[in-house]
Amino acid sequence: VAPKGAMQHGLLAFTHTTIHIPANSTTATIRVSRTDGKDGPVSVRYYTSDGSAKRGSDYTETAGTLIWADEETGSKAITVQLSGHPQSPQLYGAWSRFLTVTLTHPTGGAVVADPEVAVVRLDADGEFHQDIPKEEKEPAEVEEAVQPSLPWEFAVTEVTGDG
Repeated sequence: VAPKGAMQHGLLAFTHTTIHIPANSTTATIRVSRTDGKDGPVSVRYYTSDGSAKRGSDYTETAGTLIWADEETGSKAITVQLSGHPQSPQLYGAWSRFLTVTLTHPTGGAVVADPEVAVVRLDADGEFHQDIPKEEKEPAEVEEAVQPSLPWEFAVTEVTGDG
C-alpha cells in the first residue's frame, strides 16, 4: 500500500493468461487491464511470438503499444489475425498449436504484472473453451499450455559406436 498522497500509476496485466480459440477462427482478442492506480498517462508495448503456431502460416505477426490516459483504467484489446485454417486431425490429433503475446517496456511509472506472457491456443477440436481468469489458474495449467506433446516425439535409449 502506497503512502497517503503517493502517485499510483497502475499495474498492467493480461486479464487471462491462456486464451483458447477454435483453430478455424480468424482473430484472437487478448485483453490487458490497468488496475491499482490511474495517476498519469501510461503505456506498454506488446508483440507476438511463435510457439508451435508459426507467423505467416497460422497468424499475422502483431506488435504495438497500448495507451491509457491520465485517470483512465480498464482494459484495452490486442487483436491478432489468424489464418482461420483448421488443423488436420490426422497430423495433430487433439493437440492444439499456440503462440504467445508478451508485454514489455511499460512507461509512466506503470508496472507489468507477472506473468508478462499470455498463451493463445488454437484448439484443434474447433470448440471455444472458456477462458480462466489469471487469478483462478493454477501455475501448472499455464505450463501445460506451453509444453504440448507431439505425435512424432521419440527418445534415444542407446548410443553405440566410436562417437
